[in-house]
Amino acid sequence: MNDYDVLRSAEALGIIDLQSIQLQIDMYEKKKYLEMHTNSVWQGKNGYWYTTLPATEEHGRKMVRRLNKEDLEEVIVDHYRGKIKNPTIRTIFEEWITEKKQWEEINQTTVDRYKGDFERFFGDTSFPNLKIDIVTEDYLESLIKNNIVQKQLTSKGYSNMKTILIGIMKYAKRKKYTYFSVSAFFGDLQISKKAFRRPEKKKQVFTEEEAEMVIEWLKEHPSVANYGILLVFQTGLREGELAALKYEDVDGCILNVRRQEVRYKDENGVMVNEIVPYAKTEAGERGVILTDNALETIKKIRRLNPFGEYMMMQDGKKIHKISFNDYLYKACDALGIERRSMHKIRKTYGTMLIDSGADDSTVMEQMGHSDIATTRKFYYFSNKSQAEKIEQVKRAIVL
Repeated sequence: MNDYDVLRSAEALGIIDLQSIQLQIDMYEKKKYLEMHTNSVWQGKNGYWYTTLPATEEHGRKMVRRLNKEDLEEVIVDHYRGKIKNPTIRTIFEEWITEKKQWEEINQTTVDRYKGDFERFFGDTSFPNLKIDIVTEDYLESLIKNNIVQKQLTSKGYSNMKTILIGIMKYAKRKKYTYFSVSAFFGDLQISKKAFRRPEKKKQVFTEEEAEMVIEWLKEHPSVANYGILLVFQTGLREGELAALKYEDVDGCILNVRRQEVRYKDENGVMVNEIVPYAKTEAGERGVILTDNALETIKKIRRLNPFGEYMMMQDGKKIHKISFNDYLYKACDALGIERRSMHKIRKTYGTMLIDSGADDSTVMEQMGHSDIATTRKFYYFSNKSQAEKIEQVKRAIVL
């Protein structure tokens, strides 16, 4: 907590009288504005005090003088106080994500997701048009709790909303638009887990029987796209990584994952698919071990697409990552099983690795995770049939 926050707290608790606290606040603000002024302040031979004020949108650099130094400092303070912005929440949000994109902390796909979340959570409220200086803890708490109830947020939805709010308010504080401490606010905020809607339970993986059925169907219907889906069963690749593969990425029995396809809207709102030269996660580039079956699948892909720049090209056209789900749904429909996404294949792969007893380090390397806890929490689900589960329990419980 800085001096300003301490003074405000003291005022609220009645520790100091209002007149005294206001005097100290004024002194603090004056000191802050004077520190912003980096141009020289000097006294001339005529006894006057001089300085040069920075240029503004209306005027160029301006030299000012006053008889007393205190009077000159008041001019300086007034100048910078007038420059301090009081932007709307939407303006701050835009500045925040623009800065994060410029510093390459997030990519365009994440920018689009943040924009979508901002509209989803706040687009129908007064929040985006509020000036930052009137956002209070009471208002923010009411906004959050109303959103949880009215939008029936899950705990994950709440987490996404919280990410946006923390980003906005921390940026605003860093830019000195506000002194609001969002970290302290969320530290004190109490929300019962019962307030969140429980997400509908969906099958997270293919069962062993379903996986065998889908794999057999893919082999019986040869195409670059279908073999690509088969390769995901064999490697656990993300669909964006699959879409960006080149034959040169294969080095013996190692598949080097070093790029991905991302999808985002450009400045004109047009959806763009772009190959970027970096992997998705903090784990960075990785070498995925290829089994003999995976190597055979790549050979089959090459027979169908021998000259393409990318492995995933069909009839001379690039297959984009978003298309693979449609090809997978077609297989599921043909087999009469519940539709599941490409990401569920990746979870199936992670589950198979863990069930096989693979070392944690191997699982992390194959999945491209920097923490095995991520794999175990989000990518490990039993894919045994009910009959197999019953047998497992019977074998384990002999009492």
